[in-house]
Amino acid sequence: EARQSRPEARQVRMALSLAETQSGIARASRMPQVSFRVAFEADRQRFVTRGGANWFAGAFLRWNLFDGFDGKARVAEAGQAVARARAQEKQVNAAVSLDVRRAYLDLKASQERIQVAEVTVAEAEENLRIVKNRYENGLSNVTELLRSETALADARVRRLAAVHDQRLASAALELAAGSLSADSSVLN
Repeated sequence: EARQSRPEARQVRMALSLAETQSGIARASRMPQVSFRVAFEADRQRFVTRGGANWFAGAFLRWNLFDGFDGKARVAEAGQAVARARAQEKQVNAAVSLDVRRAYLDLKASQERIQVAEVTVAEAEENLRIVKNRYENGLSNVTELLRSETALADARVRRLAAVHDQRLASAALELAAGSLSADSSVLN
């Protein structure tokens, strides 16, 4: 899908099409050209009678027998332009595939970071509950309680950062696939 919708992929496909067309034109310029011409002239005072009519028919053959190898050079040049355009298309397609693969793996990694952050938040909440119980029973001091609350706040911030990274990775994947638009679900 990305190879079809990304602008650079479309541009390289159009360049290849143009090079192939120019190659065809260069090959055709070496071929003989045949043309026909027919003309009719009627000089009459009346539509049907009294006057003359002339007609002309001709066939023309044009064939350049020797052009100093200019036509051969143009055909070779056009062939090289086609080869260059094909190589460029292959390179762009590989780059697009790499972008999409990288964006997909970034999205997958960010989703796994969210899961890890959720587990960390749950552990920090449980640790805070335990430390609060110990503090209320006099088995812990206020420093331990504050450390537990700080650890919980840090875990929640890391979870929010992971969600933020996941949203950015989703947008990057749609951008790499060439499907990011103003009404895309990842932007709303």
